[in-house]
Amino acid sequence: QFWLSAALSHGGCILSDDGALLVDSSTLELSNCSASGSGGGIKAAAVLVVGDAQLSIANVVASLEGGAIAAGQVSVEHAGTLRIDDSRSIQSVGGGIRAGTCEIRGALTVRGCFAGFQGGGIFVSVHLVVSGRLVVDNVGAATTGAAILVAHGGWIDLKNAIITKASSATGAALAVLDSNSTIMENVNMSEIVGSFFAISGEGSSAAVLREIILIVNPEFSLPRASRLVAAEISVDLQCRCEGLYPRGCLAALERVDAATQIRCRSCPDTRSNDFEVSSIRNSSMGFSECACNPGFTDAVPLRPDREDSCVRCAPDDAVEIRCRSCPDTR
Repeated sequence: QFWLSAALSHGGCILSDDGALLVDSSTLELSNCSASGSGGGIKAAAVLVVGDAQLSIANVVASLEGGAIAAGQVSVEHAGTLRIDDSRSIQSVGGGIRAGTCEIRGALTVRGCFAGFQGGGIFVSVHLVVSGRLVVDNVGAATTGAAILVAHGGWIDLKNAIITKASSATGAALAVLDSNSTIMENVNMSEIVGSFFAISGEGSSAAVLREIILIVNPEFSLPRASRLVAAEISVDLQCRCEGLYPRGCLAALERVDAATQIRCRSCPDTRSNDFEVSSIRNSSMGFSECACNPGFTDAVPLRPDREDSCVRCAPDDAVEIRCRSCPDTR
């Protein structure tokens, strides 16, 4: 147990610039530490949590990067647990963790963290891989990536995560900058201020989003559009609107230049449904997600997010009903 420790340079509790901190089959607790440089709790070449070990870091602050941990590598193995509470990077990145690579096969919880620049919870420059369990809660960043930020050229493979109460201007739950690969699967995002995610790729980049649940924040019922830029994309997600919209819930997808924009929103004035959950499947909106109101006919059925996609019926319009096959794209 380390507590009430301060460093004039790096590593408020533990400094190991050239070596690894190995936590193996034990419990290590660090609290009330600070650093004038980086790593308010730990500054090390690598931080490894293996076996059934537990590493807990709380109430720490760094002036520069890595409020709790600044390391080249952070790894939590299958039975290991890493928990970070109430840590800050005052001027830089990684309010909780700043790492080159971060690999979570066990459990990681990051709660109550803030960065004065980017990556309020986790900032990685090379890659983030989560196959265990990740919880990020009550985090913020001054610019982007309140919960997670992957820096230019890095990549992410994120599975089994819950991200709540994240606040930044863009990409509050996840910001990925010029990545060649983004994979998200089974990720829930809720109580988000700003856009849910901002993902940009370069060259032949690919982005795959599967089993994503976006829950609209009742205090910010008009969220900013989340952006996805990649050469190849695959999107399957749900918007859960929690009864906020009288006209019904719509998971809206729109392609603007090179970007795909996704927004959880209300059906437009000329349309409505009784859904509290709306889905995007196979990177497309469902044309029946918001039906035209009585007295209107569907002029642009593939764009249920547009006000002008329904036009008022003429008084003598006949109604034609036909049984036919689905179109080629459905």
